[in-house]
Amino acid sequence: YMGAHFPRMLRMCGRWCDGWLPGQKVDGPEYARRLELIHEGAEKAGRSMSGFVAGQTLLVAMGRSRDHVVSR
Repeated sequence: YMGAHFPRMLRMCGRWCDGWLPGQKVDGPEYARRLELIHEGAEKAGRSMSGFVAGQTLLVAMGRSRDHVVSR
């Protein structure tokens, strides 16, 4: 897995990695654009994306209420 965000690293992710775990919050169209760059890198390297896993990092804070969590 690689945590990549920008074009060069996204293409490297497609070339060498089995998964992508981004940490930046982006909207759906931007996520798709970045995933396409990963696919470009894999295609250029002659790699199949059949076993590739694209994920997303989500941060969650749990508590009794939003105010309780934010105040901590």
